[in-house]
Amino acid sequence: MIKGIRAAGTTTSGVFAIAVIGMSATTPMAADGTNNARLVWTVLKSPITNSMVLDRGNVQSPASSSAIELRATPGEFEPASFVITSIQDDVPSLRIRSSDLVGDSGRIGSDTIDIRLVKVWYQAGTAWFDIKRSTNASKLVPELLVKDDDLIKLDKQNQTNLIRLSTVIGVQYVDVQHQSDDKKRILLDAGRFPILDAATLQPFTLPSGSNKQVWVTIHVPENAKAGTYLGTITLSSNGTEVGTIPLSLEVLPFKLSDSALEYSIYYRGLLVDAAPTLSSENKTEQQMCAEFKNMKDHGISNPTVYQYSSESKELERVLELRRKCGFSSKSLYYLGFFIDPKDFESRPTTLQKRLLNVAATANANDFTQIYFYGVDEAVGSELLRQRAAWDFVHKQGGKIYVAGRTGTFNVVGGRLDMLVAAGAPVRSEAGRYHAVGGRIFSYANPQVGVENPFVFRKNYGLVLWQQDYDGAMPYAYQHSEGSPWNDFDGRYRDHMFTYPTLDGVIDTLAWEGFREGVDDVRYLSTLMNRLNALRPCALATTAFKAAEQHISSLKVRTLDKLDDERLAIINLLLSLQNLRCDSRASQ
Repeated sequence: MIKGIRAAGTTTSGVFAIAVIGMSATTPMAADGTNNARLVWTVLKSPITNSMVLDRGNVQSPASSSAIELRATPGEFEPASFVITSIQDDVPSLRIRSSDLVGDSGRIGSDTIDIRLVKVWYQAGTAWFDIKRSTNASKLVPELLVKDDDLIKLDKQNQTNLIRLSTVIGVQYVDVQHQSDDKKRILLDAGRFPILDAATLQPFTLPSGSNKQVWVTIHVPENAKAGTYLGTITLSSNGTEVGTIPLSLEVLPFKLSDSALEYSIYYRGLLVDAAPTLSSENKTEQQMCAEFKNMKDHGISNPTVYQYSSESKELERVLELRRKCGFSSKSLYYLGFFIDPKDFESRPTTLQKRLLNVAATANANDFTQIYFYGVDEAVGSELLRQRAAWDFVHKQGGKIYVAGRTGTFNVVGGRLDMLVAAGAPVRSEAGRYHAVGGRIFSYANPQVGVENPFVFRKNYGLVLWQQDYDGAMPYAYQHSEGSPWNDFDGRYRDHMFTYPTLDGVIDTLAWEGFREGVDDVRYLSTLMNRLNALRPCALATTAFKAAEQHISSLKVRTLDKLDDERLAIINLLLSLQNLRCDSRASQ
């Protein structure tokens, strides 16, 4: 979140300029006042936006600044973004680096500042807005966050993506969109398709008249002391500095609480002892560990588990990996099989054995409650038929969860322990489940695959708390209809928060937006916890009353200005900072 806006200034070079608020990016002013600048850059007021930044055209930003100014808490990941625009000639070998951040409270190393390039590439025609694929039309959208801009090249004549493979015989580019027209899910052999991003940010060429969006994420150290830290991001071309962007970070004097909502996600990964693949399915231990860490860093506390129950050793290993990554071990959301009423009706003993086997493995890994999955998105008679099977699961000590829609409660009532509800959240629906001791999570609002980061921040953040939901379980971390790197080979567009590589993952704008939504809820949770701690002694203070009134107002108003909401919560927390229940509270 950008803290504020300062007047734009000039750089150390007379032929480069920083774009000024209100000045067109196509008519920049150089330091000497002439229109001879080759390069301008604009810091976006908020990186999480509804607007696309494309490689060509004006940058659509409601406001901009000459400096990056951030506020964050110890341990928090906080993003910023700026756009570089080449005005005249190509800018070769453009390199971006950050200094350390230094302040009176100490130093924050540059290794905590992750800089990536936003890659614009071809996706199916409904991109940014929907996951349906009704045509084969291509559309350029910003999505990937990469270290090496050359990982993907665009074939603009054929409107397709060429992806770099790093093979033992050298580098080659392939059009993954034409590798197969099979409609089945493809497990790309990592030996034949070694897709690998660079380990460090690489220089790139910025063509004349084009833009490049840059994504900056600061991971504030857990032990960082409160205070303001200053540094710079330096731009250089062929080794010559062409300008600097001031970077400031205000570390806040408190840490964030855990979220009041539980954040899960459908995770299809299966641990296999085989050659690595690039897919949403089969994972090596290295790949799964990288993905678990990535989920944890983005606010997920308890992903689902798809590992088959017949593979007890593999299930044990997956649960061990989860524990090492710090995931919750209270409830296991299991999806290795679903509770099929046909199996219950024909083979109840077999179903009982499978339930108990999963429970034994889960209990051995400190899980106290196992949720088993019903028939996905069932309605009407198909939903009604499941009730007896669900009752059977309850008798074995298990619970039931499943994805469905509004109206599911009318058919199954209290038999369903947790509904993963599709679409916009409805407070009254949440109330029905809570009244019988159940829970309600959110998914398909939208499905993962929509590239717009703002919609994920809003819909999976404060809106869920506002509507009294218990958590989120979007679908999915990765789900490919065919190849995970091909958006055109299925009935739907691929559902990808991240993209698999040989040794890890590549993040997306939508995934960053989701994390900001989680953090919005964590800020609010911190405020609510602070009020609960102060309630015995500070009820009459002005600061306490203002905070309670603000929380009440959040329940009823439209939540569109999320940066403003975050800032208001921060200011309220700061106003409560000096109140203590061990001393007389005063206004």
